[in-house]
Amino acid sequence: MNRLLTGIALTGAMLAASPVPAVESANQSILLKKQIAACMTKRMLADRTITYNDAKKACADALKGAGAALNHSPSALTAASNSRLAR
Repeated sequence: MNRLLTGIALTGAMLAASPVPAVESANQSILLKKQIAACMTKRMLADRTITYNDAKKACADALKGAGAALNHSPSALTAASNSRLAR
């Protein structure tokens, strides 16, 4: 009986310590795409001469530079966008 309970406890501990499925990375990818789209919209509205590809590249650089991909902070994206637009 003790072996059975020990086995169940160990199995439960192993399942609890298992890595989280890749669902979070899919959500992160969607969030990153939405952040880039919002950034591009702001840039293209602020500067009518910027091309789609230039806006996409600038926003991707801003997201990498601000570290918004790590903490998903919309304020970091806004700050990065505003600093790039001021140039």
